[in-house]
Order: sequence, then structure tokens, then C-alpha cells
Amino acid sequence: MDKKFIVLLIILSLIFLEFYFKFLTTLITGLVTIAMSIASRMEITMEFLDMPTQVVQLTTVAIRVGLWNSGSIELNESTLVFEVRDMNNNTASITEKPVFNLSLGERREVSTSWYASPSPGLYTMYVRAVYDNDTSNVIASNFSILPPPYVPPTERPRPPITRRIANISVSYPPRLNLTQDAEYIVLIKVKNTGNVKIHNITLELESSYIDAEVIYPDILSVLEVGSSVIFTTKLKVSVDLEPGNYTIDWFVFSDDVNRTGEIIGEVRVLDIREKAKELLAYYKVLLERLDDEINEAETEGKNVTLARNLLNDANREFDVTYELFRLGLYAQSIEQLKLVMEIIVEVVRALVLAETIKKPFVLPALPVIPCLIWVIIVIIVNSVVVLSMVKKLHLVKIVIIMIIVSLLIGLISGLECLVWVAVTVLVMVLVFVLIILRERLRKEPTTLARFRRW
Repeated sequence: MDKKFIVLLIILSLIFLEFYFKFLTTLITGLVTIAMSIASRMEITMEFLDMPTQVVQLTTVAIRVGLWNSGSIELNESTLVFEVRDMNNNTASITEKPVFNLSLGERREVSTSWYASPSPGLYTMYVRAVYDNDTSNVIASNFSILPPPYVPPTERPRPPITRRIANISVSYPPRLNLTQDAEYIVLIKVKNTGNVKIHNITLELESSYIDAEVIYPDILSVLEVGSSVIFTTKLKVSVDLEPGNYTIDWFVFSDDVNRTGEIIGEVRVLDIREKAKELLAYYKVLLERLDDEINEAETEGKNVTLARNLLNDANREFDVTYELFRLGLYAQSIEQLKLVMEIIVEVVRALVLAETIKKPFVLPALPVIPCLIWVIIVIIVNSVVVLSMVKKLHLVKIVIIMIIVSLLIGLISGLECLVWVAVTVLVMVLVFVLIILRERLRKEPTTLARFRRW
């Protein structure tokens, strides 16, 4: 066999083997990428657990939806979108509810309320979950809105009887995801929803396995009608607490009304990275809630300057914590969170102690009148004063009365006309004094002769 042919055959074989190995490498890389994307897919499956088929207009409807993390990774945050459409597919209402920390394979019930404000008719409730620019399956339920029942007017309307009702509402997280060897700041808000003051409010926490304490305030002496107070509490999970669900009971006592409830804490074992990640997510939500509370207090007319400055400090320290986490310094980021927790306690303290800003007294707006008219008014009023008192009072007293009257008119006229009024009254006082002196000199020749010699 020819040697050239053998050499050519070897070269062609090497080229073929090179292309074959490149193709095989590309194929394996693609298959691995596809397998990893399938393995890390995010997916939520939903179903209606409670959705009425008939709703009375202008009433509140309770809706329960079941969620299931049917994907292959944990979902830190998702949003449930409740959309109501009429028979023409026009949107009548949209409500959103956030959902946090949905573990792999976890099933959860989410309850919400919807106010039936649209007109009576047939509608469809659509619910979907949105997470990381993706959307879950859409569930739908048809229902009808009925008109409210007719209430015939009474023959003789009676004035409403105002009863003294002591009532409070308590806002708290009903369920928390906890991890071993970690501390959590938990905010519990008590609002006076009755029509009388609530006196001597205290909050107590009890748990057999989790250290729970109230940091601030210990007691609130008076809670006005419509006002609220935020109690700062701390939960501490020991390093050797077994995974599982634990109950933290809370009790709100006062001289007028009491309330009780429970918080379910699910303790899990996480590695250092997942632990730092979960703590960052928890305190990020807590800082956002504090921002909402400060904005609400500001709309109520309270001085929230100190609370807002402290919240800005907490956000800056949280940014440092996040940067440590991003650099892989997970233990340092958890340690940095302790400083954020301390500032959060001070933020709530400043918010509770924030005083209501006193509104300055503002004179009612006066009609816009040109300065010339105010000058004429000054001339007329002072002329009346002079003519009515020239024979009764001394010259100095009349001048003082003219100045006081002119000063009052000048204040009413405004700053832009005050100079004109002042000049006018000075001219009138000078003219009045000269007229009085002239008359006195005319009646007393001796005084006039002395004045002429001088």
C-alpha cells in the first residue's frame, strides 16, 4: 500500500476523532445543562379550598387557597394575585397577597378577604402565583354577586345608642420559620378599635422550649381610641433544640379587655449559608414593615424624625450585612445582624414615644384688597377717632389710640400693605399735632410771641 495514502488516512482519522470528541463534549454539556435546569425548576401548584358561589354585594368574602411547592427548589418570596372579572372579561378588582419562604414540597393554606364592591351579576375569580418573572397555574371559580337585601325604612327613626365598647385588635405573625442558635425580633401591634380608652396594657409571652421575652414597652398606661402601640419582643432558639413545630403563646392584658393567641415556630436545621440567607430575608421584611409603620404614624401627625433616622441607620447596617453574605462571610454576616437588631429595637422605641406635632394657629384667609383701600380705611378710622375724642382726651392719648388702631389695621392688611399704612398714620399724626399746636398758639398770644422770637 502506498505510504502517502497511509499518511493521508491517518490525518483524516485524526481530524475525524477531533470533531467527534468536540461533538461528544458539546452534547454532554447540553445534556448536563438541561438536567440542571430541570432539577432547579421553580413551580407552585394551587387549588381553591374555600370560595363561595354566591356573594352579597357590599360584604366581605373569605377566600382560602391551598399552595404546594411542586418544584425542586425553595421559594423565598411569591405573590398571590386575586383578579375578579365580569362576563365581558373586564377586570373588576385586583388584590395581591405576598407569601414568604415556601419550602420544597411544603403545602400551605393562604387566607384573604375580598370586599364585594362590584355591581350584582356573574363574575369569575382568577388566582395565580407570581415568582421570579414566572407564573403558576391559574385557578378560576365562578360566582354571582347578589344585591343587598332591601331594608324598609322605619316610621320614626331613632337616634343611635352609643355604647361604650372596649375592644382591641392584635397584629402578629401567626407562623415563623426559625433555625437553631438564632435570635429573632418579632413585632406585635395592639390597636384600640373600640370607642373608649384602654388602660394599663401589658404583653406576656410563654413557651416551653423557645426563650421569649418582651423588650419594650413593659406597660402602656393609656391607649387612645384609634391609636396603636408596637411591642418589641425577642425569640431565641437554642443550638440543641430539635427540629419541629413549637408554640409561643401571647397574652395581652389591660384593665378593660384581654386577648390571647399563639405563634407557631417551625425550627429547622440549616447549614451556615442557608441560615444566613433566611435571617437576611426575615429582617429585610421586618425593615420594610417598619418603614410602613413610620409612614402611617407620619400621616397621623406624629413627629417621626428620630425613628426615620434610626431606620436609615438600620438599613445601612443591613447593606453591610448583605455585602458580607455576598462575599461568602456567612458567620460575619450573622454577627453583623445583631447590630441591625439593636437598631430595630431603638426604631420601635422612638416610634412608640413619637409625639403628635401641634398644628400652628393660622388666621383665616382674608379677601384680597388693594393697599389703596386699606390706606383709605386708615384715614377714615383715624379721622373718626380724632373728631370724636379731640375734646375729651389729651393730645398724647389721641395719638396713642391712632397708632394702635392703625397697627391693627396694618396687621389685618398683610405685610405687603403694612408700609403704606405706617406712612399714612405717621403723616396723619404729624398733621394732627401741627393743627393742635396752631390752635393753641393762636389762643395764647404770649406763647406765640415767644415762639416767633425763638
